[in-house]
Amino acid sequence: MDHASDQPAAAGAPTPTPQRRSPRTGAWRWLRIAGLALAGLLLFWLLAWAGLPPLLKWQLERQAGAALGRQVSVERVELKPWSLELELHGLRLLDAQGQGDQFTLERLYLDLDARSLLQLAPVLDALEFDRPHFRLRHLGGGRYDIDDLIARLLKPEQPASELPRFALFQLQLRDAAIDFIDEPVGRTQQIRQLTLKLPFLSSLEPQREQPSEPSLHFLLNGDPVDAKALLQPFAQARQGEARLHSAALDLAPYLPYWPATLPLRPTRGQLEFDLTLRLAAGAQQAPAARDDQAAQERQDQQDQQMAPTPLSLAGHLALRDVELEWAGASAAQPMRLRWDRLRFDGKTRLGWPIRSPSGTMALALALEDGRLQVDGLALHEGDQPQASLARLLLANARIDLAERRLVVGQLRLEQPDLQLERDQRQRWMFERWQAALGQADQAIASNQASPAPGWRLQLDQFELADGRLGLVDRSPVRPVRLRVEALQLSAGPWSNALPAAQALPLELSLQLAQSGPGGPGGRSEQGRQGGAGRSGPAGSAGALRYQGRIELPQPASGGHPARFFASQGRLELDQLPLHRLEPYFAAALNLELLRAELGLRASVELSLPPEGLQLALRGDGAVERLRTSTLEPAERLLDWQSLGLRGLQLDLKGGALSRLKVAETVLSDYYARIVIDPQGRINLQQLLRQPAAKPATPPAAPTAQQARLEFGPISFVNGQVDFADHFIRPNYSARLSELSGSLGGFSNQPPRSEQPGQAPELAALSLRGKVEGQASLAVEGQLNPLAQPLALDIRAQVDDLDLPPLSPYSIKYAGHGIERGKLGMTVRYQIAPDGQLQASNQILLKQLNFSERVEGSEAPNLPIRLAVALLADRNGVIDLNLPISGSINDPQFRVGPIVWRMVLNLIGKAVTAPFALIAQALGGSAEDLRQIDFAPGRSELDAAARSRLEQVAQAMAQRPALRLTLAGQSDLERERRAYQQAQLQQRLLQEKQRQLERRGQGSEAVAPPTAAESAELLAAVYRRADIPKPRNLVGLAKTLPAAEMEALLLASIPVDADRMRELALARAGAVRDALVRLGVDHERLYLLAPTGPEQAATDGQPWQAGVMLGLKTE
Repeated sequence: MDHASDQPAAAGAPTPTPQRRSPRTGAWRWLRIAGLALAGLLLFWLLAWAGLPPLLKWQLERQAGAALGRQVSVERVELKPWSLELELHGLRLLDAQGQGDQFTLERLYLDLDARSLLQLAPVLDALEFDRPHFRLRHLGGGRYDIDDLIARLLKPEQPASELPRFALFQLQLRDAAIDFIDEPVGRTQQIRQLTLKLPFLSSLEPQREQPSEPSLHFLLNGDPVDAKALLQPFAQARQGEARLHSAALDLAPYLPYWPATLPLRPTRGQLEFDLTLRLAAGAQQAPAARDDQAAQERQDQQDQQMAPTPLSLAGHLALRDVELEWAGASAAQPMRLRWDRLRFDGKTRLGWPIRSPSGTMALALALEDGRLQVDGLALHEGDQPQASLARLLLANARIDLAERRLVVGQLRLEQPDLQLERDQRQRWMFERWQAALGQADQAIASNQASPAPGWRLQLDQFELADGRLGLVDRSPVRPVRLRVEALQLSAGPWSNALPAAQALPLELSLQLAQSGPGGPGGRSEQGRQGGAGRSGPAGSAGALRYQGRIELPQPASGGHPARFFASQGRLELDQLPLHRLEPYFAAALNLELLRAELGLRASVELSLPPEGLQLALRGDGAVERLRTSTLEPAERLLDWQSLGLRGLQLDLKGGALSRLKVAETVLSDYYARIVIDPQGRINLQQLLRQPAAKPATPPAAPTAQQARLEFGPISFVNGQVDFADHFIRPNYSARLSELSGSLGGFSNQPPRSEQPGQAPELAALSLRGKVEGQASLAVEGQLNPLAQPLALDIRAQVDDLDLPPLSPYSIKYAGHGIERGKLGMTVRYQIAPDGQLQASNQILLKQLNFSERVEGSEAPNLPIRLAVALLADRNGVIDLNLPISGSINDPQFRVGPIVWRMVLNLIGKAVTAPFALIAQALGGSAEDLRQIDFAPGRSELDAAARSRLEQVAQAMAQRPALRLTLAGQSDLERERRAYQQAQLQQRLLQEKQRQLERRGQGSEAVAPPTAAESAELLAAVYRRADIPKPRNLVGLAKTLPAAEMEALLLASIPVDADRMRELALARAGAVRDALVRLGVDHERLYLLAPTGPEQAATDGQPWQAGVMLGLKTE
């Protein structure tokens, strides 16, 4: 090349320089790449979001339908490719006919984690199934409506492949439902609200070793069931634990599946379970701790013979509110067995040894610490409960099949309740049960007739707690009803290997339930006695305690003689109500036993040999709160609060009383009604009925068989005796109180003497007390309550009793004090063995004088001085005397004068009996003049009352200084019915007058309605009455018979204390008006406040509706 020619060109052109890349240009380039990638990704997401759901829906319906042979439909598919979330809505699988749903799913949600790319395995953050519903139909014969699906899905077994690699978080199945339709049975079983939660499950390393805790909950036919688990399904040593629990699973839907051949048929029940299933596949378990070397050796031997059990089940099962029926029971009276809860717990070992010494496969079963509990067990006959048991507990049970041994550590029955019944033909209810059970009972008996031989049975302790026993015995004349409560029984140990002669320790206690009036045992004490005497609770509770040993009967065997039942121990009775057992021995008594409570502390030896009951009792006893009455009429007879029997000896031989001896007796707070009847016999000698005499029996035979009765000294403390002598006429009575004293020893046997037929000796009697609560009393004499024939000599005396100390009582009740006066009284009765009676009664009141009226006294102003002047003789002595003599076989009477004066002085004395004095002042008898009687419920005077008022008016005319007080009487309880009757008659009379006035026939005096008129008037009064009436369907008052209308009208008439007060005032006003018409000045008549029956009780007279009259001076 020519350099000269190239020089100018080079000089004229610019010189090129190297080009450099800008940093901004590189950044934009990467941005553009990222933008293109993002746009591509967004475009992919958009295409996937828009195009894949229809494609997935189409393919799912097509592929699933082809695989299952059923029509499959999906409502819609939602895909979020940016978050790897997929949702399926409205999945449906139709049945084989294509007419109904086999399976539906409302929503399926799947959330795929991006870590799946890193793990090269599916990792799901969430998998959710909402409201799946599966329907399964049983067609019968083992066929189901999904048999075609099962046939398609079953494939030939393929070689085991490697464990799939995956990870799943938050698997949830919500509100699932399953219907099982059993067409042959006609039942549908339902599962609702099925919820499954699985928080984690992975087969990836190292997560496969982590445990997972799934939970399951569903309602099975409406009953909740819960399940929880702790699983390691992919761990090297697979272990797991699952717990299944249900508090109340109703068994009613499953009862149709019960085998019909079983004798017991359930009718209802509930199942409760809490089970724990443990799996330890491939895990080596450490040996459990052993308590001793022998147990270790036995366990080692068992471990050599038995393969380890990888699966174990523990927990408890309970059946509640179960009812079973005997299949052979009659339809009229079905026998039903019910219980509230049955629960079984225990430790069991069950295995099939791989090797055994005999070279055979055998079942090894051992139970340790077994526990069975049954609550609320009950047996019903028809609708009537016959037996129940609150709880049956069997604890510490051990069973060894190899040794054929059963040991029960404790058998406990809590609150058993048995109702015993016997009808009038002396048949127990057990006989009805046997007839009702029929063949079922025979089958059970046949099964029990041949037990497996060689079993050894042992019971360490038997307990019965809080038992109850009811008895209704209708075989006596009056039914006996008893209720035992708080029954406690403890016995043991016992074994069938014990020798026959070994006694069984036993402790027993019980209490009899209380009974109200008219309850078990029959009648109310107050109702039988008419309210007389001390009242108390109609029922009483008794307690029994026994501690000792018993010998059970044994038949003769092996050369040993037969043994009969025998018992030796300590018996304690507290307040045992003998009156509840009175119907059993009522035929031996001439009285009505209303109440009696037995107490006892004694040693008892009892046996039941073939010749009859043998009993020997030694100890102390007491009979408390005794209440008795006579048979006809029912009157209070013999009561006491306590009868203590010390040194009691009671012997029975062959079931009959042989001897009764009491060393010392104390009688406290007693009452006796001593009555001498018109034939001169004392009632207390006839308390026991004598057996009917047999003419052919020699006279000496009854004496030889008579029980020997011996009583030592008897002490009397704080007694009361009502004495009535019906042998004299008019009858005589007296009340003795605060009696204390003693009676010497006596017996029903004659004294030891060579003279045959001699009567038993009389015992010395000495008593001190009071008469009518005021005067002191001394009683001396001789008496033998068991003597036959009757013989006694009793004398009671009160001498020169000063009356001034009684001034506080006279001031309170009479308004005057006693300045001076003495009282003397003597009563004596003598009855010789030949029947001769000598009796005398004398009362003296000397120089009785009262002071002036005490200022401020609230007592009525009665004419005390006038009364004394009327009763006393010229010497100031009031003398009452009644001598009696005669024979009780042929009685002759000589009755002294002034009988009523004696009676009035005995019950009230002159100071405390003002009404008797009023009768004396009026010149008539107290019965006729001191009270004007009225018909119950009325205030009109009858002819007898007007006649008495004429005598009163005459007496008042003869004594112008006297003033007459009138006190009306009424009683709400006694006159309630009569008052209502009187008011109803008044309404009838008013209705009759109203009808007469309508017809223009009215008059001031209207005759009482006749019987023919009464029915019409009653109907009219009933129609006009504004009272609740029975009505028909349209609301109109029904037409009722006359008796029912009268009953409704009577019930509507109010009766209260105010109306009774008005009735009493009306009676007093009627007497006052009648006396004014008879000429008595109105100013001499004074009306007092009405009184009730308490005034009659104070006077010692029976209450009668009327007006009490009283006198006073100016």
